[in-house]
Amino acid sequence: MSIEKLSKEPNIQKKIARSIAPVIYGRDELKLASVLSLFAGTRKKRPGGGYKRGDIHILFVGDPGTGKSEILKSAIEISPRGLYTSGKGSTAVGLTAAVIKDGETGQMNLEAGAIVLANGGVAAIDEFDKMDTADRSALHEAMEQQTVSIAKAGIVATLKAQTAMIAAANPRSGRYDRYKTPTQNINLPPSLLSRFDLIFVVVDKPDRANDAQMAEFILKNAMIDPENPIEDDSLIIAPIPAEMLKKYIKHARRTCHPILSSEAKDRIKEFYLELRGQYDSEDAVVSILARNLDALVRLSEAYAKMALRKKVLKTDVEAIIKLFRRYLQDTGYDESTGKIDMDRILVGQSRSALSKLDKLMSKLKDTFEQNNWRALDKASVIQILDMEDELDEKFIKSAFEELIKEGTLYEPKNNMIKFTNKVE
Repeated sequence: MSIEKLSKEPNIQKKIARSIAPVIYGRDELKLASVLSLFAGTRKKRPGGGYKRGDIHILFVGDPGTGKSEILKSAIEISPRGLYTSGKGSTAVGLTAAVIKDGETGQMNLEAGAIVLANGGVAAIDEFDKMDTADRSALHEAMEQQTVSIAKAGIVATLKAQTAMIAAANPRSGRYDRYKTPTQNINLPPSLLSRFDLIFVVVDKPDRANDAQMAEFILKNAMIDPENPIEDDSLIIAPIPAEMLKKYIKHARRTCHPILSSEAKDRIKEFYLELRGQYDSEDAVVSILARNLDALVRLSEAYAKMALRKKVLKTDVEAIIKLFRRYLQDTGYDESTGKIDMDRILVGQSRSALSKLDKLMSKLKDTFEQNNWRALDKASVIQILDMEDELDEKFIKSAFEELIKEGTLYEPKNNMIKFTNKVE
């Protein structure tokens, strides 16, 4: 089967996506997102110098046992240039780079980490939430500027890291809590989360019909005769063989560099303006960012590249918008207001929660000011604040915990609270 012939097949994008982790039932959107990262968008030279990245960063967050790691490993297996590691890294070098002292000579050597080693390809990072703090800060540069800078022990260097990242993370509490923001669920800062083009939340939710289909799929595969696997192996055969798909991706990345058609550009603009103008008021929430426009372009280019097209069509954009809506719903949906609020990722709190926190702080300052900034009984303060609209006891107690943790408030005695410094 030739590459050009394969690219002309109908629904080629879906066939490629289904070829990722065929032993995992469903998870079509996660598989498609992984494939988009393997193909990547078009890297463009900026008029003022430098480049705009074409690599696509994807993050899967969710409950254990939902197939995240399997999809990551499968994506790397069919990637022409890929590397799989965990958040801790396989050595002291970790994800980015490190200066290592040679035990015999005492000489300091620069060693590259996973993201630098996978330059020009894809790095799959499992247990992304458990990475070292040093790696976490270096990743900001690696994901956006696509370089890793290091200045240690007399070694000053900048390494290339034109690497797409497909990462998987587990929630802090074991299971994903829909009522918490992605930042509260994962042990990662908002500034890092906002650099991912797509973030998907995978929740293991009981559903009789879906569970029955999954059980049938898994149990039928368990009945395969190892002596004659071809006779009944139809369930887990990928639509496109792994070796063929690897060649296809390599060819696409080398020879195909799609650009937006005017119809595709207009559709992305229409979608962006539709979301930006959805909540027209002084307290309007931010439902999509200018940064997301670049992500939509990259994803649309990758989708067109999967069919080896030189132009991005409107139909490509429609397919990406459908995928992007899932990302917005998974990460930006505020259960308390029923709106998409990107502050949940950018700030780590929804706009409604920030508004409530501002109101709480204002009332708290007034209460302490009236009492000459003396230490007050916590239960009494909660009772005073609970009388305000929008502020409930659960929210107030949670806010107090955070304020004490960050040092704004402290407890001089049991069940007493006080401001650390007098607030003007």
